[in-house]
Amino acid sequence: MIMIIKASRINNLTDARYFAAREVHFLGFNLEEGTPGYLEPMVMNAIREWVEGPVIVGEFATKPLDYVREAAHFFNLPAVQINARTHGTALSDFDGVDILLEIPNDNASETLRILEATSGNVRHFILNGVGNIAPETWRSLASRFSILLNPEGDTDAAIASIHAIQPAGIVVEGGDEERVGVKSFEEIDVLLDAVEISGQ
Repeated sequence: MIMIIKASRINNLTDARYFAAREVHFLGFNLEEGTPGYLEPMVMNAIREWVEGPVIVGEFATKPLDYVREAAHFFNLPAVQINARTHGTALSDFDGVDILLEIPNDNASETLRILEATSGNVRHFILNGVGNIAPETWRSLASRFSILLNPEGDTDAAIASIHAIQPAGIVVEGGDEERVGVKSFEEIDVLLDAVEISGQ
């Protein structure tokens, strides 16, 4: 089974081209102005013209659903990432736009309620660390729902979490270049290589 990989918060062409070459499934761009890592849509459109393969995801944390829907259609986004705490569970009218939904990690019963209420409309669920919920609980949920884990800690800790939970895939984050066109991907390479081996 091949693990699904989502690269998040892409803000430069170096990241985008690297992740496209690694054949990730999704490239995420934070399009919510005023939040950390925001990228102007004009820059996103310029970057996306240089890469082929990954599905482009617009990432939104706090904007209302109406705003997200309009942005998805205006910028021709095939997918959006939204947050269950902000956007709730009424997600049925996105007109063919795939939804990736961030889910809480602090209350197992509430998280299960959200998963069950939205699973018919959500392509994948994003989990940012295990929080207060035991890994074995997440493993059980990951066997029922398509969960992409954004693991915490260093590379070894991340790999351990992936093995413990066995999610459908993982989320890795982009970052600033050391200088234009220059960036080290050594740690991400180790993580992605480990995921590829475990998914074979």
